[in-house]
Amino acid sequence: MKKYILSIALLAGSLSSFAQDAKESTTLLNKINQPCIMADYAMSGEVIEGALIKKMTESKISKSSKATDGFKLYKGITIPEITKETIDLYYRVDDKKTSATVYFLVSKGYDNFMKKETDSLTIENTKMYLNKFVK
Repeated sequence: MKKYILSIALLAGSLSSFAQDAKESTTLLNKINQPCIMADYAMSGEVIEGALIKKMTESKISKSSKATDGFKLYKGITIPEITKETIDLYYRVDDKKTSATVYFLVSKGYDNFMKKETDSLTIENTKMYLNKFVK
């Protein structure tokens, strides 16, 4: 019986190791704290970034350009799962060897970053997008 319980506990632990809970935070971009959504993944940054680029390519979203502070930028895009509006998406993947953290900043353009107080639906959709990303 102990082996059975231990097996279930190990299986549950291994399944939850890929789970993440995207949350609101802030991060520095151009020396200013900006609102963002961040999510931790139990995979390398290389795998996460490759999957993100593949997802964007499959969605026929043009190639990103390099922004500042280690962020990459998809400018003037539409991601229906996040919003029907045209947005600028800044993202950065921080690699921590066995895990990675992804930062998404969503802007209406001209560094007008979305935040929960004014764009709650878009923020919640961005969280769901990142939570479903690994699946």
